[in-house]
Amino acid sequence: YSGLKEAPPRPFGFESGSFETLAKNLPIYDPQLTALRFQCLDYMRGMTIKDDGTWNPTIFNFDSSLTPHGGDLELMNHLSIELALPRPYPVTESSMITHAARLISGQNGAIIEILPEFEY
Repeated sequence: YSGLKEAPPRPFGFESGSFETLAKNLPIYDPQLTALRFQCLDYMRGMTIKDDGTWNPTIFNFDSSLTPHGGDLELMNHLSIELALPRPYPVTESSMITHAARLISGQNGAIIEILPEFEY
């Protein structure tokens, strides 16, 4: 998400997580593929950290926790509003975590019905 629409006011990043460690140790001997690997990792880092050193909210960062947090909750809340999906009432942190987890996992198929690419 580019962050150019009205809300949410900032783009989302995603962490490379264990991929970064694994990618560093892959035996890639082709110079073009080696350069591409580092471009990919730099892109992921660039989406996570802004130029001024502050962090963008990250989404789908399941290396640190399998529970949706921060950016996941913000994204699911925004998509629920934009796509007119039901949201929990009253809105509490635990109800939003449960709601986001069900949407992300596909247990609640509302987003997948409207945005089938979200399943992948």
